[in-house]
Amino acid sequence: MVVLIKRVKYPDWCTHDGGDVLTEHEEDYIVYREELSALFSNIGSIKPFHQDFLQTIQQLYLSIQPPVTPFNQAEVPLFLTYHLLQCIPP
Repeated sequence: MVVLIKRVKYPDWCTHDGGDVLTEHEEDYIVYREELSALFSNIGSIKPFHQDFLQTIQQLYLSIQPPVTPFNQAEVPLFLTYHLLQCIPP
C-alpha cells in the first residue's frame, strides 16, 4: 500500500498548468498512473483490505495542511478515495 501511494503521487517534474501539450514523460506517467489505479481497484475489491485502505486514506487526509501541503501530495487521498469507492459496493 505504501509503495502504491508513493507511486500514484504526481512527481515534481509533472506540470499541472492545464495545457494541452504534455511532454513524453508526462504522457508515459499518465498511462502508468492508470495502471496503478487499476491495481489499486483490484486490491481494493478484496473485502479484508477495505479497513486498512480506509485507515490509510484517513491518515493521508489528516496529514494535509491546506496552505503548506503541495498539490501533488494533497491530491493522493482524493484519487485513492475515488478509486476505492468505485470498487466497494454500496
